[in-house]
Amino acid sequence: MKININYQYEITESDFIDYYKILIYEIRGNKIINKFSILLFLCFMWFFYMLIKLTLLTIIIFSILIIFVFIIVVITPLTTSVLAKKAFDKNTYLKQINEYKIDANNIYITTGNFRSIIKWKSLEKYYETNKNIYCLFEYNQVLIIPKKLVNVNKVIELIKNHLSHINTKK
Repeated sequence: MKININYQYEITESDFIDYYKILIYEIRGNKIINKFSILLFLCFMWFFYMLIKLTLLTIIIFSILIIFVFIIVVITPLTTSVLAKKAFDKNTYLKQINEYKIDANNIYITTGNFRSIIKWKSLEKYYETNKNIYCLFEYNQVLIIPKKLVNVNKVIELIKNHLSHINTKK
């Protein structure tokens, strides 16, 4: 399959926040949620057992559990966006127009005199949002492919076909 895509793009704050959320929720969050669900189940079982013998300790532990759930469900999404905005503001590399050249084997990213090459074979996962395709590579490298610049459905399908050998998530 022959792929040849060229575009110039400056990563926006919104793109970076979406990437940051993918990183936090999809990758790191799955580990926490798996552990949290077991803990939650055990706590509720213990709580129902102790309901018969309602004590101050039961109330304290259940209150702590409710606070923990509140932090996971409400506070984490808010702080994730704030942390992503801070990281975006500090990173001057992101605020430059990069030139991207994508072929069947490599991705070439050029910023001024600096050029980096990412090999497709180092791709680990990809995620798709309404605006972008986020390709995650080894060593925390990411490629953001904006759909508005490569809006031809055929081009996006070529990219998806190339990535189809990877276990994908949407």
